[in-house]
Amino acid sequence: MGRTLHYTMHPNHSVTVTEGDWEKVETITDYFNHNFKWTCEDVGFNNLSYYPRWLNRFPDSKLKEAPTEVLWRFLDAEYVKLKEKGLSRFAIIRDLYKRKFIAFYNDSDCLELQKAHGFTKVAGNEWNALLVVAWLTAVSTILPHHDFELHDEGKLLKVDIFMKDGRAKPDIMRELERIKWFSTEINKGNKEFVEFRDENRAVFDEFKDVGWKPPAFFCRTIDPRDFEQHPEFGTTVLSVDNGSVSGTGAHVMDGFHGEYFGFISETEAKLNSRKAFENIVKIILKPKEAA
Repeated sequence: MGRTLHYTMHPNHSVTVTEGDWEKVETITDYFNHNFKWTCEDVGFNNLSYYPRWLNRFPDSKLKEAPTEVLWRFLDAEYVKLKEKGLSRFAIIRDLYKRKFIAFYNDSDCLELQKAHGFTKVAGNEWNALLVVAWLTAVSTILPHHDFELHDEGKLLKVDIFMKDGRAKPDIMRELERIKWFSTEINKGNKEFVEFRDENRAVFDEFKDVGWKPPAFFCRTIDPRDFEQHPEFGTTVLSVDNGSVSGTGAHVMDGFHGEYFGFISETEAKLNSRKAFENIVKIILKPKEAA
């Protein structure tokens, strides 16, 4: 599959998430996806996703037999028609479902609003990985009473984290589970796992007593030289209507330095990383502040 970041929103049975809440989440998500350069996949939860109601799977489908790309063009055209009539995102999706044109990815007969999951493949693009963290930070402030999880298959996150209302804490139990699994395999004679077990033990020891922090605390810094062969990353305009923040992707990257290349002290690298991260979050949250 390639290096992926996985994110989950857990239900809170005491607080109901409304369609209005999800409209705000989708507004942030759309802004994020359209104003930054993504080299593989962009961000978003799959609870609002749908796909053509194929006849070979759904006998009640009102779609005609046609190639998938043709069906998607039809659905996109119908979406635009309904949007031009002033319907909201949710009203459009319900209309398409009622007319037997679509099915939901969760195979439910209704939209799931109380829990959600998604993932973004970023491969080796640490800039995109950071943007995933920043996006989820913004989402967690829109739904401040819900718990989020973020798991990175790569190394941007020093440890997997929980998020809530713009703050984060380490997922220590996940580290313990990894240590236990690696130890079991080592006991079976699979000595190649010793290195990984020891790495997770070091992570556990570093974060076992750490509480809630800004998400940037758990992120490694990024060396801008990693992107010298991809100048397009610096061409994205980061401006917000009614806001004072502007610049380019390269401008936001100014705060990053190579902590793991030894160019500057670790303390300075963390401070610069946090500053750059806060700049990103400020940009993302500006539409919410202006609303």
